[in-house]
Amino acid sequence: MEDGFRGFVVEFYNIISDVVVQDGYQSVLNLRTVLNKISMRHPRIKRCSRETDGAGSYNSVFVALFTLQLGRGHGGSIRVVNHSHNEPGHGADICDTAGANCIRECWRYTKRTGKSIIAAYKTCSALREAEMDGFIHLQVGVLTPNPHTLVGTHQQ
Repeated sequence: MEDGFRGFVVEFYNIISDVVVQDGYQSVLNLRTVLNKISMRHPRIKRCSRETDGAGSYNSVFVALFTLQLGRGHGGSIRVVNHSHNEPGHGADICDTAGANCIRECWRYTKRTGKSIIAAYKTCSALREAEMDGFIHLQVGVLTPNPHTLVGTHQQ
């Protein structure tokens, strides 16, 4: 962004992973990966609010403590200042709509090319090829099971 920019930018950070377990550890890994990516893309951003869909993997004690540490400025240059969520199972929001658009683009890719999408890296490739405005597709992998040394890999 150029200096003096007074508007706002909407970006969707799409987490793509071969890990199918949706637990607190994966939630924290995803949060850290997205915050690091935002920090690299927009160094002027120093604080954020987190909004989730209310799934249990976002609302465990482990996730709350990790988010609190981020709120104190530990673990990155962006502070998480609050966390809010919808009631679980009570309606879709803008993230669900964005996810549906990604699924549709993957379906179009398989129909157009005849290739299967069976791994996270293939999903990222198909979505990048679709050139979806405002979407940042991040492939996340767990490199270590130790929650104190969370590592996320991402590619844009």
